[in-house]
Amino acid sequence: MKNILSIFVFVVLLQSSATAQLYVGETDINQMEELHYITIRLGSPFTKSYALVDYGQPNCRQAFKRCKILDENGKIISFRTEVALFNFMREKGWDYHSSHFDEATTLVEGQITVRNRYVFEKNTANDGYYQQSEN
Repeated sequence: MKNILSIFVFVVLLQSSATAQLYVGETDINQMEELHYITIRLGSPFTKSYALVDYGQPNCRQAFKRCKILDENGKIISFRTEVALFNFMREKGWDYHSSHFDEATTLVEGQITVRNRYVFEKNTANDGYYQQSEN
């Protein structure tokens, strides 16, 4: 019985440590204590697309791999919808904070592309930053 309990505890700890990682490029941003906010922009609203993450790193204005969310094997993670992104980020310890629109002129004269940037805040409830309401 003790062996089964030990295996169960090991699996739970292994799973919880795996979900705590969030790789942007080669950087696990969940390990950056000074990081509190990030912005994310999805590549395309019409297809399964990657997310571009800006946490203050240099040279992230273009679609570089170092600005994309990667899995533990270094492959780019794609999202079909904004909600898929929101659920993923919540699972990784980040809460939706706000959003704003960016406008960018496309190559076709007169067309403007509007993109939504989402701001996420690191969920620090476990370290005492947030107070739980006692309702």
